[in-house]
Amino acid sequence: GTRSMSQSVLSRAAEVAVETITETLHKQWKESIVEMPWDERAYYQEQYPKDQLFLHHTDGRTSAAASARYLEGSSIKTRVSGDSRGQHYSVGVPWWVDRDGTTIRTFDDRCWAHHNGTGRRGARRSIAIELENLGFINERGGNFYNRYGEEIAEEQYPIHEHPEPWRGSRFYEAYTDAQVDSLILLIDDILRRHPGIPRRIPQNFFPEVPLTRTQIARFKGILAHTFTVGYIPKRYAKYDVSIALRPHMDRICRALKLQRVRI
Repeated sequence: GTRSMSQSVLSRAAEVAVETITETLHKQWKESIVEMPWDERAYYQEQYPKDQLFLHHTDGRTSAAASARYLEGSSIKTRVSGDSRGQHYSVGVPWWVDRDGTTIRTFDDRCWAHHNGTGRRGARRSIAIELENLGFINERGGNFYNRYGEEIAEEQYPIHEHPEPWRGSRFYEAYTDAQVDSLILLIDDILRRHPGIPRRIPQNFFPEVPLTRTQIARFKGILAHTFTVGYIPKRYAKYDVSIALRPHMDRICRALKLQRVRI
């Protein structure tokens, strides 16, 4: 298949998955970033100091670029026309990482947009990254289906099987090594530029139950959307990032020198 510039650049420099961040790797990754500037109505231009970094995934079927374009349109619509309750706001994310490792920037990460359900104050202090990923996968009679009810082939979407259900499902799309390579380099780049975000991460990065508002307000470091929103079947649930990232966590923490902390 086709390999993105990002993936080929990294795999040439690192033949194995990224374990140590070198200046050469960082430079090559930085040169491979794809710029996809968003309309100014899709985010807020005011800049605020950051002390949190949030990981998300897109629930997307095709590409990070398609997911980014979709959210941009949706954000403009909510800002201009309002949501079902008549509220006007922008929902957005500055960074996107595709399955093949391609990294996309949609706006300056010193700016902000709503992304994690923590209100204006929580959104302003945090930077968000979206990983292109289907999220949970349903299994029926030996066949696999995405959240949209479409049957999927395991060759197209590698599946991570968890021993017991996590947030209601045992099956999730796996995150790729190329994607995690770029994620490591992206997080490192963000932490270098935003020293207010400490290199710390909760010991249990895949909670079944979210943190309290007070816990979230007090925490500085790296979180995921699952820390702010729980799992209420058929009502309101978040699965990002999913348990499928667990096999990569040791490598991520080692490469980024993250301190694992109890909350």
